[in-house]
Amino acid sequence: MSPIKVLTGIAVLVLVLFLVPGVAADYTFVMKLNSHGNEFEEFASPVSVAISPTGCIYVLEQEGGNRVQKFAPDGDYLLQWGSNYHGGSDDGDFSYPSQIAVNSSGYVYVADTGNYRIQMFDSQGNYLRKWSSWGAGTGEHFTNPRGIAIDGQGNVYVADGGVYGRIVKFGPGGNYIGEWGPLGSGITQLGVDGDGHVYVADAGANRIQKFDTAGNELSWGPVSFARFGPRGVAADSLGNVYVSDTGSDRIRKFDTYGNDITEFGSSGSGEGQFNYPQGLAVNSAGTVYIADTSNGRVQAFSEGPVASGSISVTSSPPGAAIFIDETDTGEVTPKSIPKAPGTYRVYVRLAGYEVPPLQFVLVERGKDAVVDFLLTAEPPAPTGTLRVTSTPEGAEIFINDADTGKKTPADIDGAPGTYTVAVGSLAGYITPAPQSAVIESGKITSIDFRFQAGGRAYVTSTDEGGNPYPGLITIDGHDTGKLTPAMLDSIAPGHHHFIVRDIHGGSAMVWGYFGSAEADIPVFGTTDVNVPLKYVEPLMTVMTGCPVDLAITDPKGHTVSGLNNEIPGAIYFEYGPGADGRPDTMVMIPRGAETGEYLISVTPRPGALPAETFTLTVFKADGKIVLADNVPISEIPAEPYHVIVGGTSPVPEYPGGAIPAFLIILMAIAVFTLKAGRD
Repeated sequence: MSPIKVLTGIAVLVLVLFLVPGVAADYTFVMKLNSHGNEFEEFASPVSVAISPTGCIYVLEQEGGNRVQKFAPDGDYLLQWGSNYHGGSDDGDFSYPSQIAVNSSGYVYVADTGNYRIQMFDSQGNYLRKWSSWGAGTGEHFTNPRGIAIDGQGNVYVADGGVYGRIVKFGPGGNYIGEWGPLGSGITQLGVDGDGHVYVADAGANRIQKFDTAGNELSWGPVSFARFGPRGVAADSLGNVYVSDTGSDRIRKFDTYGNDITEFGSSGSGEGQFNYPQGLAVNSAGTVYIADTSNGRVQAFSEGPVASGSISVTSSPPGAAIFIDETDTGEVTPKSIPKAPGTYRVYVRLAGYEVPPLQFVLVERGKDAVVDFLLTAEPPAPTGTLRVTSTPEGAEIFINDADTGKKTPADIDGAPGTYTVAVGSLAGYITPAPQSAVIESGKITSIDFRFQAGGRAYVTSTDEGGNPYPGLITIDGHDTGKLTPAMLDSIAPGHHHFIVRDIHGGSAMVWGYFGSAEADIPVFGTTDVNVPLKYVEPLMTVMTGCPVDLAITDPKGHTVSGLNNEIPGAIYFEYGPGADGRPDTMVMIPRGAETGEYLISVTPRPGALPAETFTLTVFKADGKIVLADNVPISEIPAEPYHVIVGGTSPVPEYPGGAIPAFLIILMAIAVFTLKAGRD
């Protein structure tokens, strides 16, 4: 071979490597849309894909779906329309539709094959119009409209298959312009490139045909496809042509003349694999979307390295946190962030400024997408004023249990809302209860506290020998939490009942020291109250958890309750408050009292609700008995509880003294068994 021929061959090879896109990088899987099914965000039989000018993804389903689903550029489900599953013929319904297309204004067109028509919708799926009907395959009448594509001028091309196989051209408004053919009955979907060239996928003849806008056939290929393909065709902004070679479950890419560039895919259900792929679409960033029909999904692929673009985010003022697709990037403006080709949702946040509307940003390979945010300062938060006064003045102010650091009188600004306001104690006065206050924007809400003058009591306690003996102090049924000796402040003037106790309990008995005293407390005065204690080891102790009252009757008919005491030496006192804010009750029957059957009556306290629960426990020498354990008020027995004092059984007795039927049956069985054994 001559040196000239060798050099010529090398030169040709170099030109091929540099000028023919067949050496393009492999395609990388980007994402997939959902799984097989016919619910929202699922696909029964996706056959076609279209991309809107804003990057939204429209997916057309055929049998089992008969609907359009719309997704955001990142794959989030947005909406759907159509007749679903069985199909229909009303406006907006579909019957075996074959291809979907979107024009530059965002209007959606569907080739509604089974209804022999083209339907047009807005971007929200609202029906706008339809044209054409079934006919002899001439003019505006279709026999099998299977493909649809729209050029840059808004002209609509329809592939009408059937016997004739033709391409019909309509104006943007649906007016008939012309047609060409016949092309054969196997034509399926259409594609249009940026120069207006129309590409026809002819599955019947296993070929792609290329035409100009007037219907003149142009040279393309030749290309060999597998059996049953091709069924989908699309073109990108560079004029490259993508074909779904359905019979071989792969996607093939060609230049505008039909020269092979690359291919990807294989048979299967994994990422990057296909099962009967059909419709394709390419967005402005070069991402290819494929309707993977028999796998019930849509897959997207990007050419070359994934991270090959960036987003530059700026804001005025700068320093705003950057969020992309709802995720905090950890960066602040201004900042350039590398991203894979695709469409992203971007927004920023800056303290003291309103969050601006998010922006959709298209990242293209090798390019930097710039997005800027003009931030608006937040308006001042609405406030109102809470004016707190008291008589006398000088009380500390608490709002929602928090110390404000201020004393009455004071004005406190706050956001509108409802608050709980309380004041601290003042020496010699009874602290008033907290109050609820509502702050309204731009208004002054006044709240006043009136302190009632009170007295003090110095409480001591002594044992039976007169020696000091400490015990827990209760005033009028409320525990003070203090042990004697103690000075108690802010006691309301008047007559009060003091109890001091040092009570201990075991598994069966309660014992300890107990005493009570009465005293009158004057205004601003101090009263010494000594409570003599007596050691008690009762015959029986009854304790209950709120919200009930007790009345206990001894075998002679004498009763002790909160209202009267007919049993000598019996002690009835309340302490607490308990879990519901009400005091609990303890009743002690002294040793030396009557033995035998005692009746314990339980009645709800005023205000108790049916669903509230109570407990009832009895302590006696032969054991502890739990008569009620969190029993609802609505289930208090009509008959009193019966307790035997002085017996030997710690088993709880039943209301009314009745023995349950199941115990009688068991006793009868036992007697019968013993008798049978003796016989």
